[in-house]
Amino acid sequence: MRSLITIFLLLSCSLLNAQSLSDFEKAAKLHSQVVSGERKFENLTPNEQQQVLSIQQLFANSCGKLHGKCKDVCEAANELKSAADDLSNCAKRHDYSNDCRSKFRETKYKFETYESAVSDASGDCS
Repeated sequence: MRSLITIFLLLSCSLLNAQSLSDFEKAAKLHSQVVSGERKFENLTPNEQQQVLSIQQLFANSCGKLHGKCKDVCEAANELKSAADDLSNCAKRHDYSNDCRSKFRETKYKFETYESAVSDASGDCS
């Protein structure tokens, strides 16, 4: 899914100049490295952190065309995925001094929020 979004965004940016497209590609690659755990967000420069946050915001805005309860479900799903990615990355780091408990609690909370949003929408978003 992210690959399709990235391709769409790259095609959408075809109206921009080559430098901007190149910058976007670099930011997208950096975002991918952070999500996969190859690089730690906190070790990035402030400029790189802003690039990652900008790309993340583009993904989060994929709910923009939805309304009401359907938008709530979409946003809750995005937050759950982000929390699950954080938990997965914590485990992948093999940092044996960190049991990832806070990441697990956050993921559990985001799941409960998602579950509640789906229940509230109860068929409105088919």
